[in-house]
Amino acid sequence: MLLTPWSAGWKDAVQYPELSKLFDNDTQRPMTVKKLPAKLSAWLETRVKLKHQAFQMLCSLNDFDRLKVVEEIVSICKNPSAPDVSVQRKNAFQRLRRSQYPFKGYHYLVMFAVEGPNIVVNDVLFDKRLLSSQEASNMERNALYRVKRNGYAAFDPSTGDSELADKLADNWDNLTPQPVHRIETRHAAVNGMLNGLSKATWLMGTHLETAYKGHRIDDYTLFHNPSESAKEDLLECAFDKRAAGRIHGFSHNVHHLAAVLNEAQQRGQQTHWVAHSQGAIIFARAVRVHLKEIGTPLNCHKVSMHGAGCSMADARIVCQQALIQMVSSRNNPFDMVPNLAGGNDLSPSRLIRSLQFAGLVVGENSLASPHTLPYLGLETYYHQLVMTGNHDRARIVAKYRS
Repeated sequence: MLLTPWSAGWKDAVQYPELSKLFDNDTQRPMTVKKLPAKLSAWLETRVKLKHQAFQMLCSLNDFDRLKVVEEIVSICKNPSAPDVSVQRKNAFQRLRRSQYPFKGYHYLVMFAVEGPNIVVNDVLFDKRLLSSQEASNMERNALYRVKRNGYAAFDPSTGDSELADKLADNWDNLTPQPVHRIETRHAAVNGMLNGLSKATWLMGTHLETAYKGHRIDDYTLFHNPSESAKEDLLECAFDKRAAGRIHGFSHNVHHLAAVLNEAQQRGQQTHWVAHSQGAIIFARAVRVHLKEIGTPLNCHKVSMHGAGCSMADARIVCQQALIQMVSSRNNPFDMVPNLAGGNDLSPSRLIRSLQFAGLVVGENSLASPHTLPYLGLETYYHQLVMTGNHDRARIVAKYRS
């Protein structure tokens, strides 16, 4: 038995069979869960008792989150009075552990008590202190958020509206997106580098609307790839690209997304994805991890890649192997991210054009950038440059399109 709820003395606790035979409440189908490492299950079998609500939460998590929470529980077993454990004022026996994974913190709380030699886990909760937009983006967490629509401003640069980016931002709830532990929306997205949570919510909503124009999108699930800094994000991109073939060398983002994809597939959740910039690297690598570690199809998923930082040839192959439909790809010919970083076009002429527009890629003006907003074609991008006062570069685009 992998996890054993404690039934003695707790009227709301329930005795369950082993975790791999549990049934999901929503689908009534057996859950597929990989066995925990022996050193973890040994602790759980001998010292840890789980109350009903804690066990239910563990069952609802994907494999990645479940393993991280279990690692925290094992850490509690080793030192239940660690300095980072707080004691509840109303009940001196009730303690709260804020997870330390990854980097400066994770997004789950473990509520537990010490009962003799046993650790009684009463509940596992979202740490909402961490699950929100932070003043410093490097304090944000890799997590899932359900983002709701607020408005219906269209991404139409031909109108010449200089406040278009602000109106697009108002389309989506970028202040209070709802943290969730699995995908229950038809649409989902993975954001790129240097996107704080507030920016990622509206930007990826705009990319989804462009990728799936015929769909009514009232909400979507954001797989938030948090930004540490420009340097750290670039290193993470290089790490995931370099690690191809070495499955355990990928970033936490990759392994987390692989678990999210698999969990949604098990429930038959039909999901239409957009992966932008670094998000395309994460998505392609997550599919590769899934194929190596589990090997089942992911045909419930479809994806569109925008401004992809990965090799599109490699992404198409791995998606084809997983039976994921590649709906579309949108890469601006003046965008250095797909051209150079993704290695999709390293010709001398494309290199020169990419370098000419590199300043706009890293600049703050979303409308002028060939990378930030969805690519709608050269004519539209020309209007974006004129509208933002980049007339020299607009002439380069006009010459290229003629």
